Amino acid sequence: MSSNADSSSDINAEQRAEKHAEWALFENREDHWCPAPETASKVTSITGKNTVVAVRIRPVLEGEAETGGPQAVYARTDTTGIAQTWQNSIFETDRVYHDATTTEFIFDDVVRPLVTEVCNGRNATLFAYGQTGSGKTHTVSQLQNLAAKAIFEENSKFCLSVHMSIIELAGNKAYDLLYEGDLDKGKPVTIIDDGVGGTNLRGADEVAMPNAGTMIKRIETAAARRRTSATDKNSASSRSHAICRIRVRRAGDIEVGELYLVDLAGSEAARDTAAHGKQRVDETRQINSSLSVLSSCIQKKAGFDAGKKHVRVPFRESALTRVLRHIFDPKAIKQCKMVVLACVAPCLEDVKSTKNTFRYAMDCRGMDAKKKVVLYNPTSPTTWKNKQLKDWIKENSGTPAIDADILAPSESGAQIIALAASEFEQRCLKTVGVTSSQASAFQSKLWRMHTDAKGARCKKTPSAANAAPAGRTTSKEPNVKVQSLPFANRIRPGMVVEYKPRITGRETKKPNMGKSDTGEPDVELVMVFSDMSAVDYATHVSLGAPEHPRSRSWSQARITYMCARLIRNHPTAKSGYELQPWDTIAVDAKEMKREVIMAYDQPSRLYFLEI
Repeated sequence: MSSNADSSSDINAEQRAEKHAEWALFENREDHWCPAPETASKVTSITGKNTVVAVRIRPVLEGEAETGGPQAVYARTDTTGIAQTWQNSIFETDRVYHDATTTEFIFDDVVRPLVTEVCNGRNATLFAYGQTGSGKTHTVSQLQNLAAKAIFEENSKFCLSVHMSIIELAGNKAYDLLYEGDLDKGKPVTIIDDGVGGTNLRGADEVAMPNAGTMIKRIETAAARRRTSATDKNSASSRSHAICRIRVRRAGDIEVGELYLVDLAGSEAARDTAAHGKQRVDETRQINSSLSVLSSCIQKKAGFDAGKKHVRVPFRESALTRVLRHIFDPKAIKQCKMVVLACVAPCLEDVKSTKNTFRYAMDCRGMDAKKKVVLYNPTSPTTWKNKQLKDWIKENSGTPAIDADILAPSESGAQIIALAASEFEQRCLKTVGVTSSQASAFQSKLWRMHTDAKGARCKKTPSAANAAPAGRTTSKEPNVKVQSLPFANRIRPGMVVEYKPRITGRETKKPNMGKSDTGEPDVELVMVFSDMSAVDYATHVSLGAPEHPRSRSWSQARITYMCARLIRNHPTAKSGYELQPWDTIAVDAKEMKREVIMAYDQPSRLYFLEI
């Protein structure tokens, strides 16, 4: 044991001696490559750029020179945006902040313009990238506090409504950091597409912020709940990505501005985790995997912005890039300004990781999408201006026609698509004579057109020779004679009906799946499969039917049908219904209220109400 320990000690001593010799050589040559200080700095303009890439060099910490070596990364002060490392590696970005630059200066230089964008109803994002221990969390937390103060400074000029959500991403799982419950891991959050190129954080609390002080306290509380672990570079390293989303709306405006402040988990080389347990190794692998997807998205989006064809940006491959979809989706409707802040450690031992961070940042410079010119397409609602939307509402909203001035006083097609279903319905019901059913069916019609337009952009139109044979896409009975029959006499397989569920021992009350014309909360939609007389007796009983038809004569039997439920509020289409063919129930004909006409949308595989 003693001989092994002595051998290990000798090896460590030799390694330290070699390292100190290398540092001494570096210090002797430092005067030959270290950039000379300048009294003036040439400032390049970043006005008009959609993507700004900045670098912050962290100061050398007390005692760090003994373990990390001398400073080997400098900001060139003769030209803004140039950083230089040992061995004359030179990297150019939009901004490089040296170790004496304050966070307040950085905020005023590149982040305050983002706050102005957001307060004017536009989107903006800042994310900080760098190795573990490079100062990301320190910088982002200060920038969040400064952003809170700046937003409420703007509030003195405009009447603003401010809401905030903060989540953390651990692997591909998301958790709410503003949740005040007792769950150890926090409240789970689901990341879903909002239908217009953005993201909804379903399950995350979106808290109204009355003032900057309250906002800063909530930010600090969320930061304290975030996952951290000791690493070789940092005793309290963040081991999850943290995303703070601030939504701002001016009084009277429909547009909502969104500011994303993202503190990415630190990248960590495999050699830095070799001495840790399996859990830490797996954690590091997940972090590096998500950062790899982020890097791929940056490169692909840069190629797309440069005009390359057939580019696929893989933003769906990780939870992180799904949240940042508004940056990477080439089809996103709303433009987003972005600041990438690369944080680097200054010491010689970190030069390799620092160079990797610089390369990452330089890839981001290629992402500078120009403002899109959206051309009007009569079949794509997201291309409609307010007048075109109003004309469509008047012609397609049924009888009585929904008042377009009430439903969409100033909105564009993209904005009305993003409107919450409850708000859409409330506006429709302000028109005299319009029912909940009509409002829901009209929103379904609009969403079906939207999803069809999205599908058409993604797929080539097949030639007539290769096109699939057209089938029925609606539940409406084509036979006029059958249509004229009383409701009870025309019940048939494939028909969709409204019914009010029984509340019995066998039947558990289900959540609201739809509303009747009177707005009854307990009404569900089901699709008729077959008469229960065609079903085995045991199945008949298990489905909760009141009585098997074969137990009495047909004249005495209660007519019952086997049906499948239709579930509303699908994540990707607010007004779409999903058929649940295995969720079958027995429904008495007397409980069926009326027929509901549904249309099947092939691209989304959902059912939509028809007016």
